[in-house]
Amino acid sequence: MELKKWRTQIILAVVLVIFGYFVYWYEFSHRPKKEEAADLSKKIIPIKEKVIQSIRLVDGDQTIEFQCLDVEKNLCKPGDHSDWAISAPEEYSADRGNVNSLVSSLNNVSASQTIDLSDESAEKKAGLLQEYGLDETSRTSQGFRRVEVITKEGEKLIAFLGVLHPIGDQLFVTTAKNDEINDDRVLLVPKYFQSNFEHELSYWRNKKLFPK
Repeated sequence: MELKKWRTQIILAVVLVIFGYFVYWYEFSHRPKKEEAADLSKKIIPIKEKVIQSIRLVDGDQTIEFQCLDVEKNLCKPGDHSDWAISAPEEYSADRGNVNSLVSSLNNVSASQTIDLSDESAEKKAGLLQEYGLDETSRTSQGFRRVEVITKEGEKLIAFLGVLHPIGDQLFVTTAKNDEINDDRVLLVPKYFQSNFEHELSYWRNKKLFPK
C-alpha cells in the first residue's frame, strides 16, 4: 500500500513538472508575438516591412506629396535607401536622404499613451474629440494637418494631428485605415513629430539637381 502511494506521488510530481514546462514554453514562445502586437498598437502609421508607394503631408495651404521610384524593387520601406520624387505641389526630384528620414520617423514614432473612448457615449466622445482638435468637422477640412501613406498593396493609412496636450510636449492624434476613422482611440505622441510638417518645399527638393 505504501509503495502504491509513493508511485502515485511520483506520477503526480512528473505530471506537474511536465505541465510547468509546457506553461513555461507556451508563455515564452508567445511572448515575442505579444510584445510585437503591443508595440504595433502604439504606432500611428504601422508601416514596418511595408512597401510605400506615396506619402502626402497636408498642413493648411501646403500639401507636399512624395512618390517612391523603387516600388517595383520592393524598396521604399523603413531603413531602405530609396529614390523619391515630389509629385505635388509640382514635380521635382526629391532629396532622398530627407524623404527616407521621414519614412523612418513615421515608422519609429509611437504613442506614449492611449486614450480609450470606446465606452463613452456618442455625445461625450464628440465633445472630447472636439477638445482634442480631432472632431469630424476639423478632420474633414481640406487643409487639416495630417499624413497619408499609401502602400504598394493600395492600403491607405492616415494620421490626423490635433492640438497640443495642455501639460507636456505631446500631440493628440487619431488614425484611419482606408478612410475608416478609428475614433474610439486617441493617441498621445511626442510634439517633435510635427516638425516634419514645418519644412519648406526646398528642404524636400534635390539640392544637387533642382530639376523641375
